Amino acid sequence: MTENGGPVRQPNHKLRYHRQLRGWSIDDVADELCKLAGSLEEPAPGVNGNMVSRWERGVRSPRPRYVRLLCRLFERSADQLGLVKAEVQDEDERDEEPSDDWYYQVLVCELLGMPAEAAGFRMTPPIA
Repeated sequence: MTENGGPVRQPNHKLRYHRQLRGWSIDDVADELCKLAGSLEEPAPGVNGNMVSRWERGVRSPRPRYVRLLCRLFERSADQLGLVKAEVQDEDERDEEPSDDWYYQVLVCELLGMPAEAAGFRMTPPIA
């Protein structure tokens, strides 16, 4: 928590890296997402540079539709783009039930039509 009681923001350096690697501005990413959605015959996404900036700064996380589009746009997995939280490595710190992150990771893989194992995710939920 920050001093004012809000959550600590975690900037998404991976997403920023892949954007900069292509020489794109934040507005370019928004435009490319709109073009991609159109080419897939999907409704136009309500995305703009401000939204992409919030994702990169960690102010907001993209919704599943945008995660799927970002993965297609950058040709990277959600994990490679920093769009899913890293799994807890310490067995003692795991919850008794599967984490929401695990379900989210599997959902993203299913939406992308790729096996979760290929993206490096376990198909069995992490249970202590």
